[in-house]
Amino acid sequence: MVKALTCFDPSIAANDNCRKLRIRKLLTTLEEHRHISSLLADQAEKQFHLICSESALQEELKAFSCHTQRVDQFWSHLFKRYPNTDAIQSVMEMVMIFFHGNSNVERGFSVNKECVVDNMKEETLIAQRLVYDGVMDHGKDIGNMDISKSLIHSYKNARSRLTEETKKREREDLENKVHKSKKRKLYLEKKELEFKIAKIKENATKEVEALTEEINSLNNTKL
Repeated sequence: MVKALTCFDPSIAANDNCRKLRIRKLLTTLEEHRHISSLLADQAEKQFHLICSESALQEELKAFSCHTQRVDQFWSHLFKRYPNTDAIQSVMEMVMIFFHGNSNVERGFSVNKECVVDNMKEETLIAQRLVYDGVMDHGKDIGNMDISKSLIHSYKNARSRLTEETKKREREDLENKVHKSKKRKLYLEKKELEFKIAKIKENATKEVEALTEEINSLNNTKL
């Protein structure tokens, strides 16, 4: 199956005969192990051959470099340009998960470690990761990123959102302090009452002991 998986290597995908043999082997293996249905296998095979046979795409497949590009990102960007490729996308995502396991998660932790600084808020880390992932999705080519109106609007309102979030945090901090203060006060009052109860019990015990001794003394008195 590992060899069959190389059908997604752009240099292999550019070779008509090799591509057909390996994608068929891959889909047959997945179907035999009941990971996909025969219908999905047929659709995926047709879609894969259809896009790889495009003359305009052949040059991109041959120009792919494993040293500067990632296979998953290459196909992800490619599928966005071609409609009706849901079947082959589904198969590709499945086999990528099979062979990479938790590599994306582990890579994500590695990126997070590089981003984190002392006293960083969780929201800041999330925001930085969103920016990082957005840049990576565009192949690190920031110059060709689509600057949408919503992105510009979000940028313009960033300061007001920061001010609002800061005020919200200040209110939450104040509420937490008040809550902790009340909780501390109740705790101290409870401890004081418990101390009084213990003191009363101690004094009562002493009085009982004194009265008991007095009774015993009277009992031992000879008439």
